[in-house]
Amino acid sequence: MPNLTSNVGDGSDNKPHDVALVELLLHIVKNPKTHKPFFAAHYDSKFTKATKNAIVAFQKEFNLAAAPVTPAPPPKPGAATPPPPPPPTTAATPAPTDTLGLVKPGSATFQKMVDEAAAVDASFKLLRVLPETRLAYLEMTQAEFDERLKSVTDSELEDGFKTKVIALVRKMYAEHKIALAGWGVLSYRRSFANQHKVLSEGSSEAGPGESNHQFGQALDVGYVGLRLIRPNGTIQKIINENQFDKSVLSWQITALYKARNAIWEKAPQGTGTLFRIRMHGGDNDPNHFQNFNQFSSLYPDPTVDIRASLAAFLSGISGFNWEKKHGGHYACDLGTGSTPVDVGTADQIWTGNASLTKHEYVKLLNEARRKNGEAPLHDGDVSQATFQSAFSQLKKTFEEAESRWSEWQPKDSNGDSI
Repeated sequence: MPNLTSNVGDGSDNKPHDVALVELLLHIVKNPKTHKPFFAAHYDSKFTKATKNAIVAFQKEFNLAAAPVTPAPPPKPGAATPPPPPPPTTAATPAPTDTLGLVKPGSATFQKMVDEAAAVDASFKLLRVLPETRLAYLEMTQAEFDERLKSVTDSELEDGFKTKVIALVRKMYAEHKIALAGWGVLSYRRSFANQHKVLSEGSSEAGPGESNHQFGQALDVGYVGLRLIRPNGTIQKIINENQFDKSVLSWQITALYKARNAIWEKAPQGTGTLFRIRMHGGDNDPNHFQNFNQFSSLYPDPTVDIRASLAAFLSGISGFNWEKKHGGHYACDLGTGSTPVDVGTADQIWTGNASLTKHEYVKLLNEARRKNGEAPLHDGDVSQATFQSAFSQLKKTFEEAESRWSEWQPKDSNGDSI
């Protein structure tokens, strides 16, 4: 059941979440005489004269508080003492116990507000407001929490990362009764093919193998199933990420992010254990949490270089020498032992469209031949089929990396383990 954390009324703390809760309840409940809400405006968490008038009207309607008693003037000298009032002939109505215009936690006034709101819609028994905000929502049930937790537990996340996520899901529910999980399938471990897909759609800037998602070390945290209360008192259920982004009010989104980040994100941004990414000075991927720090400006922890990590991983599983290059490109020696040459971006390599030229390929071969005392080749000496086989070798390395994703290790910009 909802409750207040402090008093609402003249001279009270009037904390925003308490005022918002009172205003919302009085907006939901209608005066039985006028059939209009006691509080006609949308709830905004600011205690005003309108808020007080609505409280007073509600208390008077349900005989919950009496106006302050004005003391009778003292009798004039010599005046006769008035006789005592006659005893009541019928049972008296119980005297109101609350103070007019004041709502206290657990008071008769507040309990009546909750009861009347629940009579309108029983769901309002689960009403809550995020602390220090006006974000009103309905508590998620234990069954909803169990379902979200199972989706995380059953997901293909790296074991250590999954343990952290589960602890944070539990903490968010314990503190706010909001059950978090991934938005959908792509929110958990993401295949190289699906990383190519999100890159092509513009929802990610990372190529295949360049995201913590490929290695089960990231999660896009979602609010599927959460029921928010819109300013007009209606209930809006979160269905998916697209609907959330387009139809939930910006101040509601901000409040939800702030509460979640305070629990999930590592210090100094929050009190949690995970890291976030903020690209180009903006928060363009606010639901993404990962196991490793990529931004030294945000966290004091060692910084992973995701592209150096991929190059080291590819080298380890292929026997080729891979290096990261400028502009998002990679270089590879294709097992020749020669100086690696530019072979393109991760996405180009994954799609079989590496930027390797025949001249560069022959250059690799000739460096190896020179070491062996063999005569150099001309570009025309290498068949197109032989040249094309290099593209297959490059992509095969990426495919091997995907099948062995659990072996990936984070490296810093120097290629050293973190």
